[in-house]
Order: sequence, then structure tokens, then C-alpha cells
Amino acid sequence: MYWNYLVILICVLAFIFSVIKEYRRKNKQRLWLRVVASIVAIAALAALTLPITYWSETSRNDNEAVLLTAGFNADSLTKYKNDSVYTFNDTIKQLYPKAKLITVSQLKNITPTLSAVHLLGYGLSPDELSQINNVSVIFHPAPVPYGITSANWPEKLKQGQHFVVQGKFNHTNGNPVRLVLKELNTTTDSTTVEHEGIESFQLTSLPKNTGKIINRLIAIAGKDTLENEPLPFLIEPIIHIKVLVLTSSPGFESKFLKNWLSEQGFEVAVRSTISKDKISTQFVNTPQVPLTQLSASVPDKFDVLISDLAALISLNQTESASLKQQVSQNGLGLIIKADTVFKTPVLLQNDFSIYQPADKDQPLSPQIQNAKLTAKIPITGQQFITDKEDMQTLASDAQHRVLAAMTISGTGKVVCTTLNETYKWMLAGDKDDYSAYWSLLIAKAAKSAPQSENWSVVTPFPTVNARITIQLQTATQPGAILMDNERASPIQNALSPFQWQSSWWPLWPGWHIIKHTAGSVEKPVYVYDKNDWADIKAVNKIIATQKYASDSTLSGVTKQIHGKVRIPVSKAYFYALLLLCCAFLWAEGKMAPK
Repeated sequence: MYWNYLVILICVLAFIFSVIKEYRRKNKQRLWLRVVASIVAIAALAALTLPITYWSETSRNDNEAVLLTAGFNADSLTKYKNDSVYTFNDTIKQLYPKAKLITVSQLKNITPTLSAVHLLGYGLSPDELSQINNVSVIFHPAPVPYGITSANWPEKLKQGQHFVVQGKFNHTNGNPVRLVLKELNTTTDSTTVEHEGIESFQLTSLPKNTGKIINRLIAIAGKDTLENEPLPFLIEPIIHIKVLVLTSSPGFESKFLKNWLSEQGFEVAVRSTISKDKISTQFVNTPQVPLTQLSASVPDKFDVLISDLAALISLNQTESASLKQQVSQNGLGLIIKADTVFKTPVLLQNDFSIYQPADKDQPLSPQIQNAKLTAKIPITGQQFITDKEDMQTLASDAQHRVLAAMTISGTGKVVCTTLNETYKWMLAGDKDDYSAYWSLLIAKAAKSAPQSENWSVVTPFPTVNARITIQLQTATQPGAILMDNERASPIQNALSPFQWQSSWWPLWPGWHIIKHTAGSVEKPVYVYDKNDWADIKAVNKIIATQKYASDSTLSGVTKQIHGKVRIPVSKAYFYALLLLCCAFLWAEGKMAPK
């Protein structure tokens, strides 16, 4: 729009200048002809620069075009012999020379005279589709590609938590495919896809390091590597929070838990009841505080309280009220170990209900947050938690019976676990599983640290040399956003004033850092190479293009009813006018007497 105004302004100034020059000319012969020729020449020059179109009633039933995208089948073009074939892709142009390589703007100039644009292949990305807005499309999708068609993994983990990647593989031939999860060139898990069709898979690892990590998901058929895709994620170190442990009696479970917490760097205080009037206290990595009575000030000094059910029930009324207040109002995390001493189905105002099945099962391995542990549970007398809608399951068995769960209580979180002999995992050498289990419970129960800002990447699978949309949530107005130290001004969301967005075109794959000048939080963003996750990108294009084609079909019906289209005027007319006018002015100048 601004370009159009600039062209018109320059042409008006040129017109004024030419008229003044003609009137100042001594020879006044054919003055008006020269003025008219000058005006027409300037107008023709402007028309060559500006898009000149007109509305017309036209029949568009037989005039169609074909747009080729990646994944198209050349044999399918036989039915479009009389149609124009276009593409946006250089590679497709090389493979199919008959296709005309055009840009999005050129397609938009062509489509007004067309009844339809047949789009073949995997389709276009959402960003490309937004650029061809209002172009009616009939989509002929290519088959879903052979390979990994979906994958999901956590963007961020706490140290000690399992890394889990889940997805689907489209198996279209009879040869089995082995999927391998590698971490630092070491295989951590694998599975085999044998049956044809779309098959789900899940792979797990337990990372040892912290910081920016890139695992690899590899698909192997025989000796051929079909795919080798990156799995970037972040591992945050465990915040060394303060933990208070209450036990109704000394035991191995509390002893091993105290030792593990101290090894992880937590500040730990333990209060154990030895007899009715005698208690013992231990302090590791923290100064001593009086624990004889749990006054209001004692739980306030800690972030998480771990207690067995018997110790909670033995608290007097004042201590119970203080504990409840600290959880609901001050955000104290509470982890309850439901033991077999009290067979009560009611815990903390019906937050959890415990039951014990009558059947005698064999020992089994629990599953925590989609990660199966190798450690076994001595199932004899094992209790379970009744599943409810308002709680989140943290651990379960193969029959989906809940072993650990979390619920919200005011500003705090309450976790309940019925596994009371996890120390046996340590005795059996299953330290990784022990760490993963207790890291999960503590991470879920711990107080949530307030976040002044929150970054997210809106664009799925951000790719090099493509537009990436990033979003910032903050209560204060951010400064300029820095993406690889390049400054950009964010745009505020009109409906959500605390949300800000900006776009970015990264020049190289790998980890990048984004932040804003008014904040202190840095957001690592991984940018994929152009060929990474090609099959998933193809599936996403198919889905996006199918939706766009469905919407454009509805709008195309309206266009057919009205029968009006905007047709661009051929530039040849304006070239001819400009040439004639310039020739006349040149010839008249030569013939004029001097």
C-alpha cells in the first residue's frame, strides 16, 4: 500500500515537472500534443509498476491449474494435460521441468481467472497457506509417508526424571523396523515394529547429565538407517529444597530416604517417635530447629513435609490445624506414606481413599509418568488408591491401579503413596528407579517457584530459514526481544494483554537463546535442520492443507454464484503506450525548428 502511494507521488511530481518544461519551451508548436504525450507516458510507466485490475463477469468452469508440492506422484498428472502446472519448489522444478516455478504473489495474480487450483502432494505449511489466502484449492493428498509420523517427548525435565518419547510409525512393507533411542551415542532403549499399518511405540531413558541434551531416535530396517532424528530437551538440576520427615517409628524406609535426600543435597530434618513421650531428631545440611511440637513456625521453614499416615494421625489438634494451614495457605508440599497400620478409607477430608484388593498378585514393576521401572514391588498386602477425577496419577501398576497420586489443596499440593518399602529397591541395586520415584514425588509436591515470565515456541518443529513465532507471557511490558542478539519489537495480544509475540528467521540449526532486554530469563530454543522429521512435517502439511481446502471450497461456491472475478490488465498495453509516446516526443523534438 505504501509503495503504491510512493509511485503515485513520484508520477505526479514528474507530470508537474514535464508540463512546466513544455510551457517554458520557446517553440510552442504542438504544445498540447507534447503535454498529452508526456502525461500518457508517465501514466503508462505508473501502470507498469502498479497492479492494475478490473472486475469482470467470466465463466471459470474449465480453466484450472495444478500446483505441485513434495510427495506428488507424476503419474497423477495425466488427467491434467490441458492445465497449467506450477510449483514453489526448486527441487520439483528440476524433477519435473514442465512445471513453472512461481512465487506466492504470482499465484495470487493467476488465480482470479481460474475455476480451481489442484494441489498435489503433501500440501503446504500453515505459514505458506496464510500467504495464499483466498485462493480456492482442491487438495489431492499424497499417501501418508512410510516412517515416523508422530513423536512426542518432554521439552523440560528435572534431574532424576525419566525421558520418555512416544509416537507412531507407519509401517507399509513386511520388513521389521527397529527403533532405537540413543543418548550420547549409547543405546538406552529399543523396540521393533513388525506389523503393517500405523503402530504406536514408546522408548525410555534416565539421563544422567543436566543442561541442554540431544537424544537421537533412529529407525533401522536391516542394514539401512531409515531415519536419524534429534530429540532436544532440557534437564534442570533439582532445587535443593528443605524437607521435613515425620515417622511414627524409626525404620529402614526413613533411614534410606534420609540418606538419599542428603546425597542429593537437600536440607533434611527427621523427627521419629521412639515411644509415647520420647522422640529423636536428625538434621543434615541444615541448622537444628526445635521439632518437639509442630507449631505454626516449624512447617513454615520447610518446602516439603514427608510423613507416614500414623505420624499424621498422632498429631494433636493444634499441630493438625497448623499443618493444614501451611499446606492450604502457604503452599507447603505434603507427601503422605499410607501404611497398613490404619485401615481407614478417609485421608485429609476425603482427598484420598485407600483400598486393599482381595486377590494375591505376583510382584510387579510400577509405571511412573509413562516410564516403567525395573524394580519390583513386593505385592503381598499392597494397598492402592481409589482413582478420582480431581487427582493426578503419578504411579500405577500394569492393571492401572493407582500407587501414587497428587491433588491440590488450596495453594499447596498433597501427594499420597502406598509404596512403603522402597528401600528394598536400594538393597537390590535399583538406585536409579529409587531416585526416579522419589524425585517425581518431591518435584510434584514442592512449592512452585513464582515465574515473572514464561517463554514458549508457537511454531511446531521450528526449522532453519523459516519463520518461527515465539510467545512471551509477562505481567510487565517487555523490552526488545533478543534472538541471537538480534533485536525485535514484540507485538501485544489484543485479547490477552500479558501475551507478546514476535517472529524470527534463524540462519543455522541447533540451540539458540532468546530473551528480552527488560528480563533476566533466557529461553534455549532448538532449531531443526531442513531435513529433520520430514515425515512428521509431511503429515502436518497434509492436515493443515486439508483444513484449508475444506474452507476454500465453501468460499469457492460463493464465487461461482456471483461469477465476478478481478482480472489483471496485461502489461503489454502499457509498454506499447509508453513506447509510442516516447517515440512521438523524440521525433517531434527532432523535427521542431531550432
